[in-house]
Amino acid sequence: MVPITDIIDIGDTVLCDICNDDYTKSDALGGILVGSYAVCPQCAPDFQDSDDDPIIHCPAGMRFRDWVLSIRGGRNTIEITTF
Repeated sequence: MVPITDIIDIGDTVLCDICNDDYTKSDALGGILVGSYAVCPQCAPDFQDSDDDPIIHCPAGMRFRDWVLSIRGGRNTIEITTF
């Protein structure tokens, strides 16, 4: 079987990778990055810093949405590979 990869452009959509809340049009400040997971301001307090998964905090005064989009750097796609 040959693997097939679908690429989906999600544009400026911003979702929390934990609770799936939509922050696309939100003015909420804060949030964290744990590994490659964007964690919204509401879910962030549930996480503790560790050597395995260091926490990167959203800069003070910055909207979660804007921060996530800046981290993506224009790479707004999801790749799904099926085997």
